[in-house]
Amino acid sequence: MRVGGWAWRQAPGRAARRLRGVRGWQRLSVGLLALVVLTQAACGQQSIAMVNRLQSGSQAISPALASAAQLAQAQMAATRQHLLLVRAADYYLARLSLDDQIGQMLLNEMDGTVYSPDMAVMVEQQHIGGMIVFGDNLVGTYDQARTLFATIQAHAPIPLFIATDQEGGGISRIGQFFGSFPSPRALGDSGSLQMTYNWGRQTAQDLQQLNINTNFAPVVDVSVNGGEPWSATRTFSEDPKVVATYATASMNGERSVGEVTGLKHFPGLGSITEDPHLTLPVVTRSLDQLWSTELYPYKAMIATHPDMIMATDIVMTAVDGNLPAELSPLWINGILRQQMGYQGVVITDALWMKGIANTWDLGRAAVLSILAGCDIMIAAYSAGASQGVIDAIKAAIASGQISPQRIAESVRRILMLKIQYGMLPIPASIMAAQPVMNA
Repeated sequence: MRVGGWAWRQAPGRAARRLRGVRGWQRLSVGLLALVVLTQAACGQQSIAMVNRLQSGSQAISPALASAAQLAQAQMAATRQHLLLVRAADYYLARLSLDDQIGQMLLNEMDGTVYSPDMAVMVEQQHIGGMIVFGDNLVGTYDQARTLFATIQAHAPIPLFIATDQEGGGISRIGQFFGSFPSPRALGDSGSLQMTYNWGRQTAQDLQQLNINTNFAPVVDVSVNGGEPWSATRTFSEDPKVVATYATASMNGERSVGEVTGLKHFPGLGSITEDPHLTLPVVTRSLDQLWSTELYPYKAMIATHPDMIMATDIVMTAVDGNLPAELSPLWINGILRQQMGYQGVVITDALWMKGIANTWDLGRAAVLSILAGCDIMIAAYSAGASQGVIDAIKAAIASGQISPQRIAESVRRILMLKIQYGMLPIPASIMAAQPVMNA
């Protein structure tokens, strides 16, 4: 696809080099990310203050308090950076068709160890925004996996989120290449925030060697019933404060080297007794219990501006007794966006899991998730299934159930994140209109 007379993506790095007037965009993108992290540190968020109480002097995420003047400067710089991201995203958004925009909202599963015709349709024709990597893509050699993900990226008109869930412990997608990784529970029990930060950083570096730029981690579920029934080690702790503290350290480690991260599983799976892969769990805990436990890590970490938050298949009757969280406006637009103030990317869990699929087909689930306030759907596992989701979304737009403006709202968030992490360059015309950024 060509936009404005130039190719968005021809080969890894090649299109960026050919963009006129966008020299130094990679350095600027890294600078944007670094400034976001530094500004968050300077602002004294709840999670940072909590770390200071639990382990004074941690090099990972316990910066010295900034003076009032420094804080004001950091806040002003963050505002300028945010506006720059918005304007750059709007530049790209104006050049995307509605079909292109819908494609950006899909992050699909892929099967196999080679770039297949099915993958090619999703990437080159449907213009999906990302792909998720599971064990089926990692059964070959290191070089095969690395080449596959680079090939997928090279064929994408718009750079993709190439994602996986590298949590550590029993959920280690890349362990066959890099050896064992400690589980979240082992890190939570270690008493070392620095080690947790270091492991987050090492995880991101290993993923990036394989050309995987996005990790759906850390898990911020709080173990209420002994942890998720199929893997208690996926949670950092039974203490929500410890979960928030160690998840922040792990996340900051990954982000320090430019890996996109995603907190999960909102609003929390730590009290379930059934597996959402197989059925839809229902939790009857009170609203006070939810706010003090399951929701605590999200509330504490919102000030760190998480890249993504993954909502999942769970009914919590205290908020919505009918719809699972990822399909519920009460949860996404209500609790997460309005009450907690999160304005970043919200992604669904896999909509083909039986917690959803037993009641809603993929297309209907995708439409409901958009209405709820989600931005990206893990919605399809083949080009045919992906097309069905696209058709369902377009039908909802044609009927007036979803507005084009609602689609653009999500795609703007997606593009901003891709620009922040250097996947897309900041256009020269936008840079020229921002002389203050060069000061």
